[in-house]
Amino acid sequence: MRRRTVAVALLSMTLWCGSGHAQETVLAIEDVCASAGETALLRVNLDNNALGEVGGAEMTIGFNKNVFAVLDVDKTYRSEWIDIFDHNDVPEGIKVAFGGFGHAIEPGTGPIIDVIVEIDPDAPDGTYDWTLSETILVDPLGDEIPHTAYGGTFGIPCGVGTNSDAQDLLPSHHVLSQNRPNPFNPITTIRYALPVSGERRVLTGPIHTILKIYNILGQEVTTLVDEAQEPGYYAITWDGRDTLGRQAATGVYYYRLTVADFTHTKRMVLLK
Repeated sequence: MRRRTVAVALLSMTLWCGSGHAQETVLAIEDVCASAGETALLRVNLDNNALGEVGGAEMTIGFNKNVFAVLDVDKTYRSEWIDIFDHNDVPEGIKVAFGGFGHAIEPGTGPIIDVIVEIDPDAPDGTYDWTLSETILVDPLGDEIPHTAYGGTFGIPCGVGTNSDAQDLLPSHHVLSQNRPNPFNPITTIRYALPVSGERRVLTGPIHTILKIYNILGQEVTTLVDEAQEPGYYAITWDGRDTLGRQAATGVYYYRLTVADFTHTKRMVLLK
């Protein structure tokens, strides 16, 4: 059995590029908006065009825990090759740290951390601050990189405290997140994002999306998604059963997302 939910996180890039900050390394939280009771994707962006590769980072992301609950923190397409990625709760929010052995975040602009957020159903309308503090960036040799960090705002609902157009706030890249929990028994959630197309962020309409589960031998276990889907953020649960409804055995499984010419696979473990 399966259950699908769509979390349309309305996002706005605030990397300060082209406004006097283009020559410095910048960490910035995107402005986000969503309605009470919804799930949204908040991103921490990095502009490291100025000083080159980033080999590791540490930061505290602060927010109002009476309004928001963090469901998951994951790497993005820019940071997916980083070897060590960890996060834990702290009184003011969450602390995130990562580093790579022989891998680094290449120069560029875009998200390096995905934060999946659940909003309290009774959250009052308003604009809420998300902060970045105690930030550290290091190059691949371990030398600290000078940088500037900026927080962002979270509007509840959309239109409160944000100036973002809904189309501009849809995903700009494919994302396949690590399932949570992992290992799991017997239910886990897989999240992914389908982007708008091109630099002009054109809405191209629904696109055929396939999400399948395979065992360690490469044999198909079940299909979770096989349909046309609009650009946006998605989450689907797998209850550990195969196509015939039989409970899968303990072991390693793989889930693969295929969207047009994009294919990405991740590993997960079912424990009983």
